[in-house]
Amino acid sequence: MIIFIILTGSKKFSMRLDFQGKTVVIFGGAGFIGKRLVSELSRYPCKIFVVTRKPNNHEELRILAGLGQITIVNLKEYNENNLTELLSDCDIVINLIGILAEQRGSSFKYVHEVLPDLLSKISKEVKIKKFIHLSALGVNKIKNSKYAKSKLNGETFVTKNFSNPIIIRPSVVFGAEDNFVNLFNKIASISPLIPIFGAPNLTKDINYKSTIELARLSKKMGVSRFIYASSQSMYGISDTSDELEEDIRFAVLDNSDPKDPDFFFIPLIFLESFNAPAMVLEIAGKEIMMPLDWSIAVGDSTSGNDLEVLPLTSINNRGFEAFLFNPISSYKIDYGEIKITNFYNDVKWYFPKVKNGQLLAVPITEGDNPLCAYFIKEISRQSELIDYGLIL
Repeated sequence: MIIFIILTGSKKFSMRLDFQGKTVVIFGGAGFIGKRLVSELSRYPCKIFVVTRKPNNHEELRILAGLGQITIVNLKEYNENNLTELLSDCDIVINLIGILAEQRGSSFKYVHEVLPDLLSKISKEVKIKKFIHLSALGVNKIKNSKYAKSKLNGETFVTKNFSNPIIIRPSVVFGAEDNFVNLFNKIASISPLIPIFGAPNLTKDINYKSTIELARLSKKMGVSRFIYASSQSMYGISDTSDELEEDIRFAVLDNSDPKDPDFFFIPLIFLESFNAPAMVLEIAGKEIMMPLDWSIAVGDSTSGNDLEVLPLTSINNRGFEAFLFNPISSYKIDYGEIKITNFYNDVKWYFPKVKNGQLLAVPITEGDNPLCAYFIKEISRQSELIDYGLIL
């Protein structure tokens, strides 16, 4: 079973698609994405037809699966009669056909509009159970692009002709034998200039909005593990060759303006490394280790007065209570008794860079929205007192 997470314009949904015992026809199955898909589908007990106009060039596809599981179909002409005959006894149709540049006899209009229109119409007529169509990310936002316009028109034909199709809008897919990165490699080898294409807000849509939506839908569908490919460039230029460990649960309470404190989660995208002695604290039964020269936000559970920021060296098991808070999950304030359990002379730290007046939130409970204790590296007049009523 394969889980598809679909992001198509304003419509977002997830679908489990079972290929076991099905007959699958793949148009474009001999291409870069198609070969990988055929390899993946070959793990299931299904019959796979790969449609191509040059069957002799793609015989290697047969070795990707068991004997007789893959059939290479020589289809020189995409017309109604040929397609109807081919699809009559099939369950699933997958259209991966696409081009990045127009050539003689291969236009955007024909490949991205005419073919999807024809394939989806015939699929409906022969009662195909599921139609999957590969489009491209951002085609509904990019203006003045023949490629994007043709892709969007193709989606329109598919959704008009076939009820509840799966339309996938990936970003650039690259790897060995791809037609995108290798094209730019060729350009770079002969030209000092490389063209860059894009659209306003497309980077944010890809790297931020789509990632959040994929994670949310993966959790909803019960996906056991979510793997996100980030980039080393997010850390900037590092002065260490050591492996970095990160914990995206950290957050920042910005008290640089006491009249307008702000609380926000951030990934640890700006790390600094330093060596410092460490203090091991037990807060509400949870052990955490912090640099000895940092300070902690404390309060009083009985009086509920404003918070104070005290150096860790001033704690000394004198009954102080750490201020615990997570406004993302709840506006309920909590407190936890602080105990000192150990010290270390020299510890290598990798911490996010916090500005003056910003407190680092460190989780002390488990779960998606943990209660956090708050620590600060440098104390200023602005950070000595915190009016948590303003945070609420």
